[in-house]
Amino acid sequence: MKRVIAVATALVACATVLLPASPAAAATPVCTSSVLQPTTGIDPYTGARLSASVPSASGSTNCHLQSGIANAAVKVLQRELNDCYQTGLTVDGVYGPATKAKVASIQNAYGISADGIYGPTTRSVIYWATRNDFAQLRCFRLQ
Repeated sequence: MKRVIAVATALVACATVLLPASPAAAATPVCTSSVLQPTTGIDPYTGARLSASVPSASGSTNCHLQSGIANAAVKVLQRELNDCYQTGLTVDGVYGPATKAKVASIQNAYGISADGIYGPTTRSVIYWATRNDFAQLRCFRLQ
């Protein structure tokens, strides 16, 4: 009986190591900086595609921000929310209650889970600030 239990325990341990994590369990890294990403906007004067500064982790925009994080990526998000949504956030780089509330409000408006956590789903629905060569501010979704 002890041998059966030992074999069963070993099989469970092997299965745990060999089976990949479910997509829901796979966490995205914390955003720490920003990168320029093309938007759906075209500069009417030059015909060039407009880009926006988007939070990133090691160059990838597949990252998240949430309460308690304080870094340059949070500043980018706060600035973008102020520019496109007139949220009035203090651009201090701290993902505090006000930033969380504004993100949740925008998530709710777009019909996605209003948890106040910025991540890939939120990134894909919100508008991002762009400026053309004449410093004109316009907001577009990412391409």
